[in-house]
Amino acid sequence: MNRDPIESLRYQPCPGSRDLLILCSDRLAGYMSPQRFTWYAVTQSLDVNRLYLRDNFGLWYFGGLDGFTTGIEDTALFLAEFIEEEGFDRVGIIGPSAGGTAALLLGALIGADSIDAVSPRTYFVENDSTVTDFDRHDVPGSLERLHALNTLERQYLDLPAFFDRAPLAGSLCRVHYDPEHALDRRHAEHLAGVAGIEFITAPGAGHRLQVDLGQSDAFLRRAAFGA
Repeated sequence: MNRDPIESLRYQPCPGSRDLLILCSDRLAGYMSPQRFTWYAVTQSLDVNRLYLRDNFGLWYFGGLDGFTTGIEDTALFLAEFIEEEGFDRVGIIGPSAGGTAALLLGALIGADSIDAVSPRTYFVENDSTVTDFDRHDVPGSLERLHALNTLERQYLDLPAFFDRAPLAGSLCRVHYDPEHALDRRHAEHLAGVAGIEFITAPGAGHRLQVDLGQSDAFLRRAAFGA
C-alpha cells in the first residue's frame, strides 16, 4: 500500500497469514477521538492481517476515508484493489454502529467471506424524528450534513433496497444488536427481509454492545475466521 499513512487507515500485516480482517471504526472513533481505532488494542493478538478504517468526517463512511477515498464505492474499489494486490485467501469485515453500516455495505460490495455488523444503522431518512438520532454521541445535525453532501451516493441510504439490487452471495453475514434498545432494534428489524443475514441478539447490552463484544475473545476470533 504505497500511500502516506494517515489516521483514517492503518494496516498491520501478519507474516504467514493469507487472511485479512477489515475493522471499521464506529463514528466516535473518527469524529471525536482521532487517535483511536475501534477494537485496535484487543485485536493485536489475532493471527491475521488487519486493516483498520475510520471515518474522520462522521458521515457513516459516505464521505470516504480522509486522504484515500471519496465515498462508499470509491472505498470499496480501494479495498478490492488492495485485496487483489496482496492476494488474500479470505476477507472478513466487522464494525460497530457506523462501522457496522460500513461493514454491511463495503462487505457486500467487495464480496467479503464474512461480515459482522454490530448495532448498525440501516437507513438514513432526512428530518424524520421517529427514526433519527440527531444528537447521538453529541454530534448534532449529522444527518443534515450527510444529505447535504454533493457527492452523496443515495443508492446506499436504504440498505434493504441496496441488498435487493446486490444480494448477499457467498458471504456469512451476522447482525448483532440489543432487541431492548429501541433505535437499534428498529434498524436491525429493517433488514428482516434480507436473505442471508443471521441476527444475533444481546438483550440489555444497549448501544454499547460493541464494548461487550470487544471483550469477547470468541467473537473476535470467529470474525477472524476462527484464528
